[in-house]
Amino acid sequence: MDPDVLQGLHLEQLPAYEPAAATPRSGAAPGAREAPQADGQARAEPETTAGQPDEPPPGYEEAQAQAVGIDLDQRLRRRAEFDRDSGDE
Repeated sequence: MDPDVLQGLHLEQLPAYEPAAATPRSGAAPGAREAPQADGQARAEPETTAGQPDEPPPGYEEAQAQAVGIDLDQRLRRRAEFDRDSGDE
C-alpha cells in the first residue's frame, strides 16, 4: 500500500464529539423566533441549550469509523485510477 494514500488519515484518532453551539442559527426566520413571545410567554433559555447531551449520540463512533473507511476507499480508488491512466501512455 502506498504511504501517500494514507497521509493525513488517522485511523485511530476519530474526531471527538462536540455538542452543537448554543448560538442561534443565522438562517432562522425572524418570525419563527418571535412566535413564542407573541402570546406573552418568553422563554428563559433557547431550546438548544436546555437539553444538550454530554455524550455523543448513539452510533456516533460507528458513523465516524465508516466515514474514515469511505474516505480511505475513495483515496485508494483515485490512486488506482491515476496509476492506471498514467501507465497507459
